[in-house]
Amino acid sequence: MRFFYLKLTAFLSAVAVAILCLIFLFANHNDHLARFVPAEAEAYFHAETRDLLKLPQNQWQTYTAWLAEKSAISAGRWESIFRGLNNEIGIFSINGQVFGVTKNNYRALGLIARQEMPFTVEKDIIYFPALNVSANKLTGAPWFRATRRKIVFSDYVLYLKKLNGNTFPFPALGNEKPIAAFGHVNNGVLKLKVRGDVGQPVRDQQKPQLTKLPDNFNFYFRNINTSAMTQKAEFSTENFRFNLLKLIKGPVEYLDTTAGFTIFASTADNPFEELKSNIAGLLALTEPTRKEKALPDGTIAIQRVVDPSAWQFKENLEDGQSVWELTNVNQENSLSILQRGKMYSIKHYPKASNPEWNISTDIFDKCNKFRNESSALLNLKQLSKQTSRNNLYLINQSASKLVVCID
Repeated sequence: MRFFYLKLTAFLSAVAVAILCLIFLFANHNDHLARFVPAEAEAYFHAETRDLLKLPQNQWQTYTAWLAEKSAISAGRWESIFRGLNNEIGIFSINGQVFGVTKNNYRALGLIARQEMPFTVEKDIIYFPALNVSANKLTGAPWFRATRRKIVFSDYVLYLKKLNGNTFPFPALGNEKPIAAFGHVNNGVLKLKVRGDVGQPVRDQQKPQLTKLPDNFNFYFRNINTSAMTQKAEFSTENFRFNLLKLIKGPVEYLDTTAGFTIFASTADNPFEELKSNIAGLLALTEPTRKEKALPDGTIAIQRVVDPSAWQFKENLEDGQSVWELTNVNQENSLSILQRGKMYSIKHYPKASNPEWNISTDIFDKCNKFRNESSALLNLKQLSKQTSRNNLYLINQSASKLVVCID
């Protein structure tokens, strides 16, 4: 009997290994093009064209328009290539210029030739548009070798040498270190797992103060340590929100709308007098006080001086709650601080505003449940009327892991 169990165990183990091998062979993302991409590439994307067809149709126009802007190929030709190729495709950029690469066969060569654009054929590979291909390849570049994953179970793979620009509100993005992203489409949402120095360490997290968002919101985030943001901005009215967020300590919840903004912050991390003083100091730098000075010749000189004492909070009672409001903000707007329990609510809105508090998206359910995690949601249609996408949702899982969802 013992011998029978040994044989049965050995048989089942062999079957399990065989199944795992089959899964690896058929589900693993096989990339046969990276070794042909020039070493000068700063970014490299790889996918099967059949998987590109899974992308939500409302996003096609945005992606092909971006490719057309960055290359010498029109949006219509890019779409024709994606729909007609039925093969691996690589997209890479050199000095901001985008190129495509695929295997050379009868079907691919005919398809590329019909696009009436210059292209380069080198052995078994087609490059489009045409370029002089260097002898050194991307697979030998140190940044790519350090970032590339050997085993990948995703439809889309993206490698970036560095990510430039302000990618608010996650401060580490833009730190010019390589990152990798692995994606697939599920339930009409493009979901990317981003790896690298891309997020913040997950520490103390506050329960969300908002469970619904107004229809006119621009973006929203919660449990982000905004004081750790490394980007800098001039002291101006346009940058006031950004500079104010950098003054707030601890995890922050933030709602930005077309009318104004609301900040929720911990009272434990931000002593009240210090908070008022910091806001007054920021406003003094943002909007210097106008002062007149009489000169000996009888003329009047106008000076702009940084004077925090010019910005004073006045206490008012609303529904039995103390609300501290700046008295010298212009009459149309109000900047106020309300302390409720262990949280501050800092608001800056027109006094007559009354936004509708109805959530306008279901991406929370499609991408990740509305929980206490560190995350951000951008209303793409509100921020840009030209886009065909709806929302972009970022979930900060750790200092090295970020999830991005686009619907």
